[in-house]
Amino acid sequence: MIKFIFAFLFAFMLAAPIVQAGEGPSSKIQQKKRSRVNENQLLFELKSIALEVDSLPEKNISRLEEIVQTSINYSFQSSLSESYYLLGKSYKNMELGKIALKYMNLYQQNNSVDLKIRTKSKSETKAANTVEFKDEKKKAIPLKNAKQDEITVSGTTPGTKPELNLELAEIHFLLKNYKQSNTYYKTHQQSLSSERAKKDIEYSIAQNLYLLEQYQEALVIYQSLLKFEQQTNNLTNESLCHARIAACQISLGNTKEGLKDYQRSISSNGSKDADPSYYWSSNEIVSEALQNQNEFEEDAKLQQELNAILPQTTLQLKIAQSHFQAKEFDKCEQALDLFLANPSYDISDEKQLEFIQLMGKRLAAQNKKSKALNYLLLHGALSDTLSQQQFASKANLKKASETGYQKAVEFQILQKDKEISDATIQHLMEEQKLQNEVMSFQKTLIYSLIVLLLIGVGTVIYIIRIAKQRRIANQQLAIRSLRSQMNPHFIFNALNSINSFISLNDERSANQFLSEFSTLMRTVMENSEHDFIPLSKELEILKLYIGLEHFRFKDKFSYTFSIDENMDEDEFLIPPMLIQPYIENAVWHGLRYKDTPGHLTIAVHEKNKQLHIVITDDGIGRKKSAELKTKNQRKTKSTAIKNIDERIKLINNLHGLALKVSTYDSNQDGSGTVVTLIIPQKNKG
Repeated sequence: MIKFIFAFLFAFMLAAPIVQAGEGPSSKIQQKKRSRVNENQLLFELKSIALEVDSLPEKNISRLEEIVQTSINYSFQSSLSESYYLLGKSYKNMELGKIALKYMNLYQQNNSVDLKIRTKSKSETKAANTVEFKDEKKKAIPLKNAKQDEITVSGTTPGTKPELNLELAEIHFLLKNYKQSNTYYKTHQQSLSSERAKKDIEYSIAQNLYLLEQYQEALVIYQSLLKFEQQTNNLTNESLCHARIAACQISLGNTKEGLKDYQRSISSNGSKDADPSYYWSSNEIVSEALQNQNEFEEDAKLQQELNAILPQTTLQLKIAQSHFQAKEFDKCEQALDLFLANPSYDISDEKQLEFIQLMGKRLAAQNKKSKALNYLLLHGALSDTLSQQQFASKANLKKASETGYQKAVEFQILQKDKEISDATIQHLMEEQKLQNEVMSFQKTLIYSLIVLLLIGVGTVIYIIRIAKQRRIANQQLAIRSLRSQMNPHFIFNALNSINSFISLNDERSANQFLSEFSTLMRTVMENSEHDFIPLSKELEILKLYIGLEHFRFKDKFSYTFSIDENMDEDEFLIPPMLIQPYIENAVWHGLRYKDTPGHLTIAVHEKNKQLHIVITDDGIGRKKSAELKTKNQRKTKSTAIKNIDERIKLINNLHGLALKVSTYDSNQDGSGTVVTLIIPQKNKG
């Protein structure tokens, strides 16, 4: 008896330091929580930044990146989503569409949390009150008399900004994905209740159709808009419609009819107080259509008419260019002389300068050397100025583009690393908690046993009971250990699938697979901490997993779930990730090697208060699959199946269940495999 007492005292001395050591990580994590910044402060700052995104997009990019970093570090979903969204808008307004789309995709991945801040997007108002026309150097023309308070949004998903489709439409416009842009415009249009707002979106839709050279479809929309503007007596928008109809008609080869519509545009907006930008917009799109149809003489007349209304120095250069293309060299010379009298260096297109050099050479050949020299000097000065402007602009855009995209990728990687880190910390905290509980039980047990040993027989009974509890705890730890080994195995196989798509340069499939894989992993991790989960959750994991495998091997097999409709899936409890390894074996070792598409069936039904799960495949069979394995593979058994077998033994022993698994061939020739799992019903609680 004295020996037993000394043995327990010695065990207590060994256990005490372990208990104390386990207190460290938990206290550090709580200290970190106490030092957290306030997310509401970040949201308030983001609300202020949102007011400047449209007017000063470059101003707050650095600060937004800092907020993203902080939000990831502290797991602030609301401020993280809002920062991604504002970065997307900023880069869109800077006309860096690729980076803008990247951030909008990151925003969509984080938009499940209902944001606390909902700043109304100025870009929604802009699209509802703006007609934009290609190309990128032309300014948008604001539509007058459009009521901003008429724009309403309905049917949006919680956590997603109602103007997101509009932002995506404008981003795809920048990327010249005009079809995709129209898809988002139409989706956004369906959410609007005001007829005025819907019509304003149609301007953008027609614009994209025009850029896609679908002139007839664009013409139909502009004619419909013209009738609407005439009914509402909106002269400015009526003038715009006439100009766009003119461009469509000219592009369709109906030049005379198009010029008539252009004259209607000028006359319907002939007020002296009209905004000059309307004239410039109408002139540029019609002029471009005429040049595309080689109607250079008509284009020159068009520029002269605009010059009569709005005399501009740069317009003289455009008039000279049109005369040169029409081979009216004397008129070209006259227009160039007017430009030389008061030159302007506000030139945005190098093509506008080429004809000046050609005119200089032409005059030199005519022995007009003095004027030829002036033209050549003018060409050199304008070219140098334009080159300097373009170089500075391209250098700034390139730097912003490279830095912005690199940051977006870094944030994406950092966020994924943070998610893995948080999951690891949570797992360690739970293991630490369990360890502390075990140590605490041991300590209490030791004191109790010392007292009970003095009493006699009661001590022996108490020791037996505690020993049994410890055995159960060890078995539970063993089950948890086996389950934790399965997760890396499962992740490794899934990452191999992602790597396969990347090696084939199938970025879209890899992104889609990775998105669905992250959903699956989140579900697996949520359920992995429980010894038993409802059947419905296990089926949810299986459907996600089979969907991913089918995504990769869609030409190799199809699959069917057969669930007994009379069975309550939430009433049955089963160990998590119990069925998945058998399905994985069926796909990877049976169906994948078939020459023809195979089929996988998962049937679930209840019989005599027992859950029957039958996994059937018409693959090559176990024997042929074993023949295909390498020598090294024959030496080892599937890690997942081996762990499952050990788990089943431990579960049956620990919970007193009679869980059974049987495997046999479907056909006499050895092809096909049937796996049957019989799980007795375990009531909740």
